[in-house]
Amino acid sequence: MDEKQKRKVAQYLARNSRSRAKKAGIQHTIRWTDLEIPDKCPVLDEEFWPVLGQQTPTSVTIDRLDSTKGYIPGNVWVISLEANKAKGRLSLEQLKRLVRRLEGP
Repeated sequence: MDEKQKRKVAQYLARNSRSRAKKAGIQHTIRWTDLEIPDKCPVLDEEFWPVLGQQTPTSVTIDRLDSTKGYIPGNVWVISLEANKAKGRLSLEQLKRLVRRLEGP
């Protein structure tokens, strides 16, 4: 993704997250310039497929690290839709148990 595409993606993510925050009544202070758009999902290590307005497993999404806090600097990162959904389905303790089990005895 070139810098122009990254800027458009960051603007899109910031605008949409502002809407979601308003509907949910949570804090939103980030600007598009606060978002770092990597070339690959930092969780799945897969390249993003940046098609704005379409959702695929490799779509770019913004995620709150701590869901009890809003969209504020330091509490957001950019990950793939697939990683975001997986994170949302499991608690931190469940994820830790999964990792411990996968790592073996």
